[in-house]
Amino acid sequence: MNFYTDKSHFVDNADWKYVVHFAKPYFKAGSVSADELEKSYGTFFHHYQIVDDIVDAQFAILPLDLEYYVLRKKERLMLDFIQKAKDAGKEVITQTNGDFGITPKVKDVIVLRQNGYQGKRLPKQYAFPSIFADPLQEYCNTDSVIVRDKGEKPVVGFDGLAQVSFMKNLYDVTRTALLNLKSHLGLSIYDTNVLYPTTLYRTRALRYIEQDQRLVANFNKRSKYKAGARNKQEGRKLTQEFYNNMVESDYILCVRGLGNFSKRLYETLAMGRIPIFINTDCILPFDNIIDWKKYCVWVEESHMDKIGEIVYQFHNNLTKEQFRDLQLSCRKLWEEHLSGNGAMLSIKTLIK
Repeated sequence: MNFYTDKSHFVDNADWKYVVHFAKPYFKAGSVSADELEKSYGTFFHHYQIVDDIVDAQFAILPLDLEYYVLRKKERLMLDFIQKAKDAGKEVITQTNGDFGITPKVKDVIVLRQNGYQGKRLPKQYAFPSIFADPLQEYCNTDSVIVRDKGEKPVVGFDGLAQVSFMKNLYDVTRTALLNLKSHLGLSIYDTNVLYPTTLYRTRALRYIEQDQRLVANFNKRSKYKAGARNKQEGRKLTQEFYNNMVESDYILCVRGLGNFSKRLYETLAMGRIPIFINTDCILPFDNIIDWKKYCVWVEESHMDKIGEIVYQFHNNLTKEQFRDLQLSCRKLWEEHLSGNGAMLSIKTLIK
């Protein structure tokens, strides 16, 4: 497929973090090497070609995050690009990242975003997965799922921030309240978010699992984000522990963070593990083609107190063969639709 973008929007390496996922392999700039780009994004760009004339394109990509144009006072540049594409009859794909995200003022464009609420979803708004290098290759030295046999009790894993003080929760609530107020007053570009401290979602779910004797809890509860890693070496060690926890578990608890999405969901699938997904009115990637409930233990937020029963029944209803096959299916889902390569190729379905 051919697409059109405008590389002149990218000024210097300071703007690299704002380059949208789709355009990064084509820009070949910034602090990320070509090898690192290929690790995260694969070779999807072999399936797409940039054209100089928008008439020859099948769609247009706004090259930088929506946040960039607003913060840098370059909205006119963005609007002119979108209008040019519309005049040529081309679909426009835009992106917004971060925990809060931005709802674009321009309508009738495809918006890819990590977070979002189903109840506030726009007609062309889609969730987009977190992009990262294959953890099986990076941390387990293999391309194949380390398949677990079904045991009598389901082993539920979790490694992450879950022990937060009252003062930290109060700070988070106050911060979110101020951001929401600014958003309502038109003083902030970011969308509003729930006030309830997001770490409490995790601690509640973990507590219910620990209290249920039918489950085995395999938890590493951290008191700081990324366990307070101070350098790359510590970060690597802690990330290794994070994925080791998945290797040693059947199911992984996946709950939203500050933004209404869970990167852990995609990491779990990449490792060939079965997510226990707490649905907090989330938008999930490619939900027009993926039946997400086939790959997760699905728990609505309002049913969190029943999480033990839901997990136990799900596990009990699987045969040994189905349990094994589901692990492989989760990995396949990540490879085909949620890895960097898979996600970019799946964008075709949105365009069509």
